[in-house]
Amino acid sequence: MMPSLNMTFPSVHIFRQRAIQLGFFLDEDYFSRTALLKPEDSARPCGAVIAAACLWGCHFSPDGSPFRSIEPLVLAATLHERASNIFKEETNTRRILHILQAEVLLAYYFLRRGVLIEARIHAGNAVSIVRGSGMETIGTADQKSLPPLTFSIDGLTSYLPSARNIPEIGESINGFWAVYVLVRHLAVLDPVVDNDYGLSDLRVDCPWPLDSVSYRIVSPSEIPSIYSDSRFSRVLSLPLDGGQ
Repeated sequence: MMPSLNMTFPSVHIFRQRAIQLGFFLDEDYFSRTALLKPEDSARPCGAVIAAACLWGCHFSPDGSPFRSIEPLVLAATLHERASNIFKEETNTRRILHILQAEVLLAYYFLRRGVLIEARIHAGNAVSIVRGSGMETIGTADQKSLPPLTFSIDGLTSYLPSARNIPEIGESINGFWAVYVLVRHLAVLDPVVDNDYGLSDLRVDCPWPLDSVSYRIVSPSEIPSIYSDSRFSRVLSLPLDGGQ
């Protein structure tokens, strides 16, 4: 059962205070506004990412608060929404990006709870979306839009449609880097992981990320490129175990 609108507003507000630390890469202001829309509104994010944000809001609520007490129920709702959203024809064209965001938030949630097996599963799902959709090559400095990217997840072929504006390109750019950072966190915290889910095999042509506010004011030529940036090769060559 999806969190009610009365619950969504305060829990998302709590979540936003730590969203960046949890790998949140969607436009925060736009997400916060549209998450409060009615379910039938086409601009509303898919249920999985709304529920995942509410889950973190419950987790960070004070002990003894009503939200903290229903955290297990919201977790169950988040997992249900994540599974159903993949096979459901959502009206929001950015559905796959929202599912990717939900996977990242769930991976960090299980990492925080110490459930490393579940964290690895959701991190692996996130990497599958990135690799399958070619997100490592999107948003280069001279691109004004993205082509539809077709891929399969959980046996269902789907696609990430063309971005309509620079903020949407920014969400995809930041989404790739959020997954990359997640994999590195997982490698440091979980010694069982002995690979990077194939990320090291990718030829990354994705610009450096910006914050969501910056994507509203920059032109395509101002999106920072990784090309000819010596820092980039050094970042990708760092050991996944943090050098330990």
